[in-house]
This record gives sequence, C-alpha cells and structure tokens, in this order.
Amino acid sequence: MEETLPATTVLGNWYVNIMFERPHALVLVSDETLLPVVIQAAPMKSFVPRFAEQLAYVLANLGVPTEMIKSELEQMLDFRICKTRSPSILGHLNDYVFHFQLMIDDGKCEPLDQICAALGATPINKRGFLNAGELTIAKFAATPSKGQIA
Repeated sequence: MEETLPATTVLGNWYVNIMFERPHALVLVSDETLLPVVIQAAPMKSFVPRFAEQLAYVLANLGVPTEMIKSELEQMLDFRICKTRSPSILGHLNDYVFHFQLMIDDGKCEPLDQICAALGATPINKRGFLNAGELTIAKFAATPSKGQIA
C-alpha cells in the first residue's frame, strides 16, 4: 500500500469505513472539513464513480457552485488507496459510523442521502461546533474560483 500523499483538492484526502451490517454501505469523510458521504458498498467495482456522483449531489445541496464541484471532481480522478495516518480523522469517521448505525437501528433516515445529510449536520466540537456542511461551504468560499457560494 502506498504512503498518503498531500491532497490537491479543496476537500483534501478521504477516509473510508465499510459498514458490514445492513445496509452494507461505505462511509467516507473528508480530512479537511469532515464532510461525510455515504454510498452503497456494492458493487465495489463502481465505488469511485458512485462516490463522485454522491459527492457532487452533497456539494450541490450545500450550494457549492457547479464549476467548483466539477473542478473538485476532476482533481479527484487521480486517486490512490493508502493507509490512514490520522487518528483524529479516524475518530470522526468512527463517530459517523456509530451515528449511522443508531439511525438505522431507530428506523430513521433510511435513504442513504438522508443519512448523509443528517451526519453532515452534526456539530463538531473541535471545529467550533460548526457542522461539516458549514465547514465545507466556508472552505469552498475561501477557495479562489469563478463561482461564489450561494
């Protein structure tokens, strides 16, 4: 497995955890903003395009301009699978997985896009109690681009 390389995207590197219980899903988190993205685990062959599609959907729902979304996704085309090196990010990822499982157990938010939105709205203590959606909007707003955050 390769060593983690510095990220070239606004959202930085992504970390993933596999949910083996039903529904089988992948929970991914950005190391820059802790933005969660949740997708079905299968089929693994199409993991990357399905992740990109769901990320575009999440970013559009946050009000990120289309040009900025396209740029982020284009920069993500060159990807590598590497060993995780951030215990802090892993802690946040595990928190998301725990909350995801609680939502499923309670019968709430069954569509994955609703789970993704609920996780992204969770306040984050070490980030001034902002949520990942707010952090993501701020990160894109601070990025030089043709587009502006709505």
